[in-house]
Amino acid sequence: MLFRNGFMVMVVITLFFSGGMIPTFLVVKSYHLIDTIWAMVLPGAVSTWNLIVMRTFFTGMPQEVEESGKIDGLTDIGIFFRLVLPLSKAILATIGLFYGVAIWNNFFSALLYLRDADLFPLQVIVRNMVLQGSGGANGAGNIGGDSMIVDEALKYATIIVTTVPILLIYPFLQKYFAKGGAHRVGQRLTYRHGKNSFGKQKARGNNEQKRQQSYYPRSWARAS
Repeated sequence: MLFRNGFMVMVVITLFFSGGMIPTFLVVKSYHLIDTIWAMVLPGAVSTWNLIVMRTFFTGMPQEVEESGKIDGLTDIGIFFRLVLPLSKAILATIGLFYGVAIWNNFFSALLYLRDADLFPLQVIVRNMVLQGSGGANGAGNIGGDSMIVDEALKYATIIVTTVPILLIYPFLQKYFAKGGAHRVGQRLTYRHGKNSFGKQKARGNNEQKRQQSYYPRSWARAS
């Protein structure tokens, strides 16, 4: 693809250099996303590391998949949706879990971009409860103008409850992690087996050719 290497260089540069918190806040504010749910989603919608991981996976896809799709008359979009994506469930599940955990644990963006308490995610509520429990001598604090006593047991129980959704999702995605590892190992074994088979077939063909040359007299070869 044209400019592929240059595009990847620009993507990798963002791993080492970024605009920073204040420029990002000004960009979000200029698009009037403050105090909206999109302020939590759009700034981190594309992760450079996840993008590189997915690109590495797609570049390792066998070329025969695309060739078979073209033989069947599929366009590039059809090959992507009907052949490539069904074979990419492992990487999609992995990246989806990464994004899910990152968004679920994100509370700093809410402190920056959200002003309405009704839009606060659960992690902000947990953070306020933890800070409230450690703020006073008796564990007393103030959330939303109401006095509330947070016991240590209640605080820890709330933290455990917030981790339950991720713990429930992971067993359903675990098979895709194992499937992805087995798929990569299978590709390597197939490549090695194919390479060895090709070498054996080539050696067998050379031996057969030498056997035929030694069987027929040279006079026949000159006559032919």
